[in-house]
Amino acid sequence: MKSECEKIKDKIADYISGILADEEAASLQRHMDDCSTCREYARALKDEDKLLTALFAEIDTNMEARQQRVLNEINRSGRSEQNKTIPIWVKIMKNRIAKLAAAAVIIIAAGIFLYITNNTTPVAYALQDTIEAYNTISSLHIKTSQTVGQETWTTETWLEFDMFGNINSVRTYTPYCGEPVGSLTVVGSGDHAEAWLARHNLYIVGYGNPSGVLGFDVSQIEPKGLVERLSQQEELGEIVLDIEVPSQKDKPILVTVTYPAGSLSENWKKILYIDQATSLVKKIEKLELIDGQYRLKNTTEFFDYNQEIDPAM
Repeated sequence: MKSECEKIKDKIADYISGILADEEAASLQRHMDDCSTCREYARALKDEDKLLTALFAEIDTNMEARQQRVLNEINRSGRSEQNKTIPIWVKIMKNRIAKLAAAAVIIIAAGIFLYITNNTTPVAYALQDTIEAYNTISSLHIKTSQTVGQETWTTETWLEFDMFGNINSVRTYTPYCGEPVGSLTVVGSGDHAEAWLARHNLYIVGYGNPSGVLGFDVSQIEPKGLVERLSQQEELGEIVLDIEVPSQKDKPILVTVTYPAGSLSENWKKILYIDQATSLVKKIEKLELIDGQYRLKNTTEFFDYNQEIDPAM
C-alpha cells in the first residue's frame, strides 16, 4: 500500500464493520474506486467475515443464539455518529488475526461452558424414581435393629414379591419379642403362616395374613410401600421432605423426613439412604428428639436385592 493507503486501512476495517460515519464512508468509497490496492484489502476483509460466518455455523446449534448476540453486540457498538468512544474490543476486531483469534476464543469458551454445564448440573431425584426402581425387585433381605434398655435386638426379614410387586411370602426371625414370648420365627404367605416359639418349644399354624401372627404389618417395613406412603403424605402436607443429592456418585442420596409442629410425630424424624446408581433404599434411620437432640432409636437396612432365598432357611 502507498503511505496514504496505510493511513486509511483502519478506516477500511471500520467501513467493513459498518461503524464508519456516513461522510467518511462516502469519501473512502471514492478512494477505493480509484485504488486497486485498497479495493483488494477491503475484499480480503470481507472474505474474513465470510470465513467467520462459516466458522460460527459449524458450532453446535445450541450455542448459535449466544454467539449471534456477541456478534450483534460487536456490530452495534459505535454505529452512531455521536458515539465517539468505541470499546477497545471493537478496535481489536479490526485486526484480521485478532478477529480469528476472538472467534476461536468464543468457540473454546462455548465448549468449556457446555462441558461444565453437562458435568456439574446435578441430576434431579424424586421419590417416584425409587418407587419405579422397586418394580424390578423380586426379593430382599431386611435387618431392623432396635435398642431396648441396654440391649440391641436385630430382627431379620426376607420378603418375596409377585410379578405385581405384592408381598408373596415372608420369613422373619426376631430374637426377642418381649416377655414371655422370647424369640419368634415366622414363615408365611398371603393365606397362612407358621410360627415357632423356641423358648416354649411351641409350633403354631395360622391362616390369613402372617402380619397377624407377627403383631405388626409387614408392609410397614417394605421399602416400596413405605416410599409410596411418604409421597402421599408429602402431597397432603403431613410431612416435610428434604432431599440432598451429593456430587460424589458413591455417596447415598439423603431423604430426611420431618413432621409439622403440633403433629403426633413432631419429635420424630426419619432419614432414608438411597443408592444413587439404583435408586433403591439402602438404610432407614428413625430418630427421636430428646432433650433438644435427635437420638437414634432404630435402624433398618436392606440387603440382597433379587437374591434367591434359601428354601431351607
